[in-house]
Amino acid sequence: AGKKSGKNPPQVREQELSRAELLDALFTLQHALEGQKQHRAFLSVDVAGSSAMKRGESDLAVEYSFGQLQAWIGDTVRAYGGELHSAAGDGMMCVFQDDVAALRAARALQEGIEHFNRGRNRLSTPFQLRCGISAGEVAIDPGAGVGSIHSVIIDRAANLQKQAQPGDIVVGSELAVPGLTELGGLAPIPSGNGADPAFSWLAARR
Repeated sequence: AGKKSGKNPPQVREQELSRAELLDALFTLQHALEGQKQHRAFLSVDVAGSSAMKRGESDLAVEYSFGQLQAWIGDTVRAYGGELHSAAGDGMMCVFQDDVAALRAARALQEGIEHFNRGRNRLSTPFQLRCGISAGEVAIDPGAGVGSIHSVIIDRAANLQKQAQPGDIVVGSELAVPGLTELGGLAPIPSGNGADPAFSWLAARR
């Protein structure tokens, strides 16, 4: 029997694009991605000295009190139009569509924590909160939840929170103007290492 004859499948040649066409495609994609960016404000909340608070306390009292705190913070944030972005350990990150709402929620938390401690805290040590707020444009995938947002704006809020003293609210420079109105006063604090300016609510009250 003779060899079976056959033709090799035709080679598909990739279309070669000119540099101008590649640049055009790149800018079209960039424009589409930029169109998904929206303004958001992020509030980072952390319990100051949480590890020390738990020492010598019963597991039940710790679980109850920290659970009550998280529920209260969540309710307060939602009352100001925000959402819980993420919770890790004894800290929470919250997201708002409006800068003023984030500032008002932070102030409500700091001014309401004493009342919370009297009524819902079963630990011998009162809760003290540290808050940091940052705002800016973030990429938001349509249909995705707030937990899918990843941005340097979120990291900035967490860093500002770490600069805050117990009972304080620290904001970035982008929130200095509305912060003066909503918080009643702000004072600059050292940022260090060339970081963006930060402003403290507690420092302005001293």
